[in-house]
Amino acid sequence: MKLNIFGYVDFRLFLKDYYDLQKRETRYFSYRYFSNKAGFSSHNVLKQVINGERNIAYNSIGKFCRALNLTPRECDYFRLMVLFNQSKFENEKNELFKEMSQYKKGSKVKKLSEMQYTIYSEWHHVIIREMLDFVEITDNYEKIARAFSPPLTATQVKKSLLLLKDIGLVKQDASGKWIQNDSIIKTAPEVESLSIRNFNRKMIALSGDAIEKIEPQQREISSMTLSVSKTKFKEIKDKIQKFKDEVLNDIVQETSPSEEVYQLNFQFFPVLRKNWQHERGVGK
Repeated sequence: MKLNIFGYVDFRLFLKDYYDLQKRETRYFSYRYFSNKAGFSSHNVLKQVINGERNIAYNSIGKFCRALNLTPRECDYFRLMVLFNQSKFENEKNELFKEMSQYKKGSKVKKLSEMQYTIYSEWHHVIIREMLDFVEITDNYEKIARAFSPPLTATQVKKSLLLLKDIGLVKQDASGKWIQNDSIIKTAPEVESLSIRNFNRKMIALSGDAIEKIEPQQREISSMTLSVSKTKFKEIKDKIQKFKDEVLNDIVQETSPSEEVYQLNFQFFPVLRKNWQHERGVGK
């Protein structure tokens, strides 16, 4: 048996599944055996990488590929996975994920994580899904596109619905009307966090535009600057989470028909650099 590497976005998960598979299939396989095959002096390298105790150095990727018996194409994908998971730069992670997606085109494994990534990378997908709760959409894509601010194109609306359909979040009834589907699909954590950050960044930018474009009577945008202890920060963060749950629960129990789609943002973040007080000459 051999794992399909193109079905993974987390190289540590791939290595864990590889190790578990080899232990079942090969009696003599061990961490030491893998290290010897890869050419590492330490016999615990694979275990430490799987547990997140160490990263894979760029010049060690080839050693892993050799020990894993990867083809050149699989090795290229493994290299991208390692760089993607270990990168600390948002733009770099986005570019690496796009490169990884190209390799998946030839794979028979249908990766929902990739499509879910696309949903949150483009701000309008989730809004279109929410519109289906009170707007009838069949083939009137041009009209729907003009409702957005900034406006979309009819092609963008149609592609968005088809993407949501592929993931299972919307469907068409017998009359051709688009409706919401209740199914929920979980993404790989690494992809989810990246896509959510992209989505939040775009929504925060849209909230800035709303200050100029939308009348105060139709919005609520305000800010507070607070000095807090670490304990109070945790309390406020917990209150925000609780309030989000309460709002969501209220919407679920709402009996009146929906009439509009609103975006609710929360921003609560430090405005001073971390550990600035411990720098030499500061605060003395």
